[in-house]
Amino acid sequence: MREPFSVERATGAVVAAAVAGGVWFLGDDLIELPEERLTMALHPEVVGLRGAAVRPVDPLAYPSGFDSGLTGELISPDDSVPVQWKLADGGVALVNLGPEPVQAVVLGGEELLGGEHSPVPTVRQLESGEGEVWRPGP
Repeated sequence: MREPFSVERATGAVVAAAVAGGVWFLGDDLIELPEERLTMALHPEVVGLRGAAVRPVDPLAYPSGFDSGLTGELISPDDSVPVQWKLADGGVALVNLGPEPVQAVVLGGEELLGGEHSPVPTVRQLESGEGEVWRPGP
């Protein structure tokens, strides 16, 4: 969560932990963590996703290449992770764990980590490492 992570990479780490469904692990010194990053890391609605039903929107669009072992994967990394994850309440989590920017469409609502609102569908551009969690609007 802390420097040298950019704010974008910190959001990606929070969203990746949320969709992974397991332990919420923070290795940072929470006393020294800037307030905005601590608030992001401990956002109650995002932390509440831990263990919830979260599934990739289009898992077959992200195939893994042939895995010849660790050495081969280091030479030719060809695995990818889905960008869009469907939440049980109809919301969506977006996380870009790939090396290039990606685009994804959300139906609107409120983005929990940045506070952005959109009443209509919108195209989101996520840089490498960036993440967002969108809750549907009223």
